[in-house]
Amino acid sequence: MKDNFRINENLIVDSQFKDFLLHKSIRVNALILGFKTLPGINYIAITDKIDTISYLPSSKLEYVENNFIDPYSDGIGRAPMKIGRLVSKLFPKNLIDEYILPSDIEEFVNLYKSFFDLSNRRLSVVIGSDIKKFYLYKSYSYPERGTLW
Repeated sequence: MKDNFRINENLIVDSQFKDFLLHKSIRVNALILGFKTLPGINYIAITDKIDTISYLPSSKLEYVENNFIDPYSDGIGRAPMKIGRLVSKLFPKNLIDEYILPSDIEEFVNLYKSFFDLSNRRLSVVIGSDIKKFYLYKSYSYPERGTLW
């Protein structure tokens, strides 16, 4: 069973989605963490697809809670949703119109994708003379190689 984190009375998320919300202070993340969300979707979790979350619809919530079923388990009616649609499902239209620009949603989606995209992360073990190359300050000092100093 995943760890649950209650954002407000209508919204519970898994630990990975919570970490994403706390990762960077952008407008959409601040609204999700600070405003009361609409009922309807709950138990938000990331999925294997880079641009999709899954959630438990409110129609399934009572069944899951009454039968002590893990709300993140498969086969209980969890629904997928593109991350960009999440904002329109969590907040009323008038709040979105007043506080959120299309560029805010784009920033939210791009940040989400980059946060969970593991394909661009690489760890390499170096041996022999490569160790000196990667530890030597001249490999990183400005102006020859970069700005790290």
